[in-house]
Amino acid sequence: MLAIVVAAAMLAPAGAAHGANVYEVTAAGARPSGKGSLARPLPVAIRFGYAVTDENPVNRASVVRQYRIASEGLVTFPGIFPSCTFSQAARARVSRACREARVGGGRVFNVAGPSADPTAKAVCNLGLTLYNVTRRARRPARSARRSRGALAIRLDGDPPAPADPGSRRPGCSLSIHTAIYAPFRTVRLGGLPASELRFRVPDNLAHPVTGLDNSVREAVSSVRRKLRRARLGGKSRRLGFYNSVGCKRRRTTRVRFVDEQGRLFTARKSTRC
Repeated sequence: MLAIVVAAAMLAPAGAAHGANVYEVTAAGARPSGKGSLARPLPVAIRFGYAVTDENPVNRASVVRQYRIASEGLVTFPGIFPSCTFSQAARARVSRACREARVGGGRVFNVAGPSADPTAKAVCNLGLTLYNVTRRARRPARSARRSRGALAIRLDGDPPAPADPGSRRPGCSLSIHTAIYAPFRTVRLGGLPASELRFRVPDNLAHPVTGLDNSVREAVSSVRRKLRRARLGGKSRRLGFYNSVGCKRRRTTRVRFVDEQGRLFTARKSTRC
């Protein structure tokens, strides 16, 4: 399949062009329901998902290089949970040291094709695993510090790839076993603090072969409701990896997308608290 797509890159007709990308937040929410507060955070499990399509359904979407994901009033305390280093999570085979650092997972559905032919759609559906990572090994902290830390977004897939461009079955023309470093940053969304996950897609994933574009058409992820006691504001609290510290009737989840021309686009979804 990959050889066919690469050959097509040499033969694609001149003048083929992408339309505008259409961005959508397809999944959002936290469980259990509740607002929580800065003084008494409510540990939650979360889910989020987004889709990127071309305004012309015949085409695949153009490449997105950066993502920034945040939900109003949801903050992280990664430092109090087990972690491994990013290099351990990014190996060809994930290190055993990362077993306790796993916090969630999901799937990423991609389509690839020659840059000159946006109608070509070779499927690359990857498994996604989320690991709590640090730059160097350390023990979980006893005191919570909001939004300090990062995730390794681990991606795995092997041939064969599904033939149907709309298939959700795992499989890719290339063997992919790598990770993307995604740090948290504290932002404000809807007047409330939020831990925003930020990451950039590396060149070897966005363009695995010269003249070939790989576009994410959909990603779905979840983070489990992990619990650990730690000190917050001088008091011992039961805290989660993700926590609700406030909500104004409905919670906004925001995903920001940056394309290869550096243009920023935003999609939002509102859900019950």
